[in-house]
Amino acid sequence: MRKRKGIRGLKKKVGKFSLKGGLSRISRRQGVTYLIVALGVMMILGIAFRGYLKNDDVEDVIGQYKITKNPQNKAALGISPVKTFNPLVSKDEDTYYLSKIIYSSLFTFDENMTPKEDLVESYRFSGRTVKITVKNAQWEDGRSVSADDVAFTLKAIKSIGDNGPYGSVAKKIKRISYGSGGDRTFTVHFNSGYDMSLAYLHFPILPKHKYSGVDALKRDTENFVPWSSGLYHCSTYDELKGMKLTVNDKYYGVKAKSNIDVKIVKNGGSKDNLVASGNISALVDKSPERAGNIHKRGIKIHNFRSNNVEFIGFNTKDAAVKSVEMRKAIAYCTDIESIIEENYYNSAKGSRSIYPHDYMNSPNQLEYSFSKDRANDVLKKAGYSDKNSSGSIEDKDGNKVTLKILVEKDKERRVKTAERISKALKEIGINSEIVSVKRDVFLSKLRARDYSIYIGGLSLDGAMDMSSILKSDGENNFTGYSNRKVDGLLDELMSGKTVDESRKVLDELKKNIHEDLPYYCICYPTYGIVKAPVFNGELKSNFTNPYNGAETWYSNYEKRVETPKE
Repeated sequence: MRKRKGIRGLKKKVGKFSLKGGLSRISRRQGVTYLIVALGVMMILGIAFRGYLKNDDVEDVIGQYKITKNPQNKAALGISPVKTFNPLVSKDEDTYYLSKIIYSSLFTFDENMTPKEDLVESYRFSGRTVKITVKNAQWEDGRSVSADDVAFTLKAIKSIGDNGPYGSVAKKIKRISYGSGGDRTFTVHFNSGYDMSLAYLHFPILPKHKYSGVDALKRDTENFVPWSSGLYHCSTYDELKGMKLTVNDKYYGVKAKSNIDVKIVKNGGSKDNLVASGNISALVDKSPERAGNIHKRGIKIHNFRSNNVEFIGFNTKDAAVKSVEMRKAIAYCTDIESIIEENYYNSAKGSRSIYPHDYMNSPNQLEYSFSKDRANDVLKKAGYSDKNSSGSIEDKDGNKVTLKILVEKDKERRVKTAERISKALKEIGINSEIVSVKRDVFLSKLRARDYSIYIGGLSLDGAMDMSSILKSDGENNFTGYSNRKVDGLLDELMSGKTVDESRKVLDELKKNIHEDLPYYCICYPTYGIVKAPVFNGELKSNFTNPYNGAETWYSNYEKRVETPKE
């Protein structure tokens, strides 16, 4: 009979474990035994725990509560440190934005940048003037807002000039005239009959009786505390922490629902965590990558159109794009959706016009939706074809078409856009050369019209005036575009119109621009309001006032509510 080998001869090293610093060697048989014991213990504990869960007392405790909403009339804004809260002096964006919910202004804007009355009760244009009567508004001390206050504020803005955020507005207005005795009616006199707009009257109104004069207001910068007649009052202020805004019970419009804490978040502060926890209800984020920077669940972003427009400009004097059909073909070859997604990280909005397509709720125009087939059809009807099957089209005279695409080298997104357009044009037989140069050379080539198309942009103010690029003599019109009817419509649009009158002029203007196509809008980059999970209320943001709709804000927290036993 064969002798069986002992377990010692078959023993292998199966592993080590540490127990309070000691090392022990485990045999395979011991390992199996330990495993069986461990599984048995786990089964026993599982049965015991299951029994525990079935215990009536425990079920009663768990069943007595449910999670429910707990709305509270409060909100919190996060801002960066600012130099001063004086709205006429400060160039800090956060001061500018906050001023829109603290102070009264004659006019303000809705989400489509349509001017609308704020402090104004009624107005009437006549020649180079607009006669205004303001509502019966009060300052914090109960004194009435008057023509004196409006004239005093404008005088201060003019004195501050380009050192403040409203310097360009002051240049449009000559003076304000009014009677004595703090009358609520006054007349605004503009310098030009073709440069007068309700949009210029959106500056904050400050109280004359609080200052000995304009110089005193200009010097009031350190620890400046707002004194308002608007939606909110400033009740407390700390230059390091921020301010508390309380609802103005005397406000002449729709009163706010909640008080707002304005919290200063210093550089390096974790805004993401503050928003996620609800310590901050909302904050402005202009970063194109803002969506990718969100790492917490429940945080949402409300995007709104900025005041910057990106476009293709056509050199209407260049033989290659002199034909409007060629310009339309290039527009059809521009894949706006892909450009916005890949070059602008979806932080931009398309537009059917160089003007925002919903500006002043003007009717939408037809658009040149991306379609290479439509581009080919337009070119074919205009006499362009590939006569020798070379893969490149020629015009009706047999001249090969080659475009020069001018772009500023340091504008990465525009360079990528130029590359995408060039590639698409190649696919329909149009050759192109991208000329990517530094800014000084870029501007030099623009002025010399040494290009076929260029990728550029423009920053707009509240008046949304496009005269500088559309008028025949516009200072930024490098395209050579000239249309007397368009010139007249641009003048008419800025010549003192009611909103309804302006909308009709704008509609006609957009039709003409759409047909002539001196520019093709790529997009309007967007800004964003980052919202906490607890945020509730409306956001009607525009680039002058991201907090438009603040009167509806409140916070909705979660809480455990005891439920009665059945």
